[in-house]
Amino acid sequence: MTVVFAASAATAQQPGNAADSVIAANIASRGGRARLESVRTEQLRGHISFSGGPAHPMAVDMARPDRIRTEITLDGGRIIQAYDGKVAWMINPAGSPGVTAPHVLPAGEAANVAAGGDMDGPLVDYAAKGNRVTFAGIDTADGRPAYRLDVVTAGGLDDSYYIDTVSHLQTKWRGHRVMNGKPVVFVSFFRDYRSIDGVMIAFRIDSSTEGQAGGQSITLDTVRMNAQIHPAEFSMPASGVVSRARGTVTEDSLYSPALGVSKRFIVYLPPSYTHDSARRYPVAYYLHGTGGSERSWVIGLAIDSVLDSLVSAGMPEMIVVMPDGDNGYYHTWRRSPDYETCLRARAALLGGELPTDYCVRHMRYDDYIVHDLVAHVDSAYHTLGNGGHRAVAGLSMGGYGAVYLSLKYPEVFAAGASLSGAGLALMRIGGYPDKGSAREAVSIDDLHRAWASTWPEMVQEIGDDVAQWRDLDPVWMARRAVADHRPIPALWLIVGSEDESTLTVNRMFHGELVKLGVPHSYTEAAGGHTAAFWRAHEARSLVWLAGVIAR
Repeated sequence: MTVVFAASAATAQQPGNAADSVIAANIASRGGRARLESVRTEQLRGHISFSGGPAHPMAVDMARPDRIRTEITLDGGRIIQAYDGKVAWMINPAGSPGVTAPHVLPAGEAANVAAGGDMDGPLVDYAAKGNRVTFAGIDTADGRPAYRLDVVTAGGLDDSYYIDTVSHLQTKWRGHRVMNGKPVVFVSFFRDYRSIDGVMIAFRIDSSTEGQAGGQSITLDTVRMNAQIHPAEFSMPASGVVSRARGTVTEDSLYSPALGVSKRFIVYLPPSYTHDSARRYPVAYYLHGTGGSERSWVIGLAIDSVLDSLVSAGMPEMIVVMPDGDNGYYHTWRRSPDYETCLRARAALLGGELPTDYCVRHMRYDDYIVHDLVAHVDSAYHTLGNGGHRAVAGLSMGGYGAVYLSLKYPEVFAAGASLSGAGLALMRIGGYPDKGSAREAVSIDDLHRAWASTWPEMVQEIGDDVAQWRDLDPVWMARRAVADHRPIPALWLIVGSEDESTLTVNRMFHGELVKLGVPHSYTEAAGGHTAAFWRAHEARSLVWLAGVIAR
């Protein structure tokens, strides 16, 4: 079995003929030459299905110059196909059950794999590469008019690229290849384009072989640019499969009665999940910060790669779920913004989530996470399904959410982990930026003066009564839990010593926990309120949580 990948047009020659004009338009539509050339590596995670059958986890790593590695996990093992810039090789236990020895691919199949290793595709600097590109007029692709560019590469590949006449994105590819010693013609359609770091990527690729029934469909869940990939990933091992086991990242969705809309979420399934159906796993919920989405932990912080490394080093496996919390702070608002007004306001913004992805009918994010999402995950995935094996973590806004949800629902979450948690002392007055003294507000007038510039928004979210603010303040939540002799979850806190946004509230919350005699872990480490800080410490949060819920 061979996986077919068609490279997209990515850059152009000097304009001067029809082909160059089409290529130039394609470059602009995909993000521009400078942005495309800044991408040094790509990591694609998704699923592939054959002839309408079940979806199988798939991972593709690409790196300049001309390197690619594709892995597909089947019941019979992992198929690996790779090119290191010189040698194309493959491991295919599905073709020969139990055989995991790598072998060099024959010339025809090797040419196909090597072509996939060119991150820019054959249209980039085609003359310098020895390729010939011909404008073949206007054709049809996926029911729409498309410019057809015929390409003959220096290696003898004969392909056609179809560029939509309106969007100028590639919609079809047709290529002549050799499979199992026989010439075949493959056709691929590129659909569901999305912008990732300013580059347009097709999240669905449907392929077939002319004259044959069936085909294959690739659906991407996540795409990450410029992640660190070790060169050894692409080199053929001496024998066997020496790469570490990988988990699977997938996208899922559910309708949330609490929010009144459907919501997407990302799930990391550990390496053993696909082949050990009897096993049940603990679950950690990781919450993003303000302005983020369900993809933030994967695309921005590579949490899936971090998890793979930790599991390889001996950390117990667990499922990690990453929901979309919009900017809702993971609690129930006193008054929900009007849904239709939100849609119109978001539609006027440039970039960011689509209005229908961001706006909700009811701002009840705690009910969404604790009731709707947890129930769905426990029913749809192989979880242990109890609070003792469930935890919640997050950064910034998500750090608040992790502490708030675990304190409010200790029967649901055994532990909460906060990285640079915001709002952990909601009643705090002063000390922002973190210079000078801070104190606790004692009246609504105190709070009104402190939040004067955004008071209407704060009233809409929290309320105009001190008791309402204290209901959402982790400091007061801990006080009430101790006074009422209610259980308090395990808590882990870390904040940057240069974090002007959240250092004071973290210190105040930590100080209150010490005063109350509540066991917890608290660390101040060098750094600010930045992705670099969270990237440096996310592994610590994962290991700590696993130590609580995976015992």
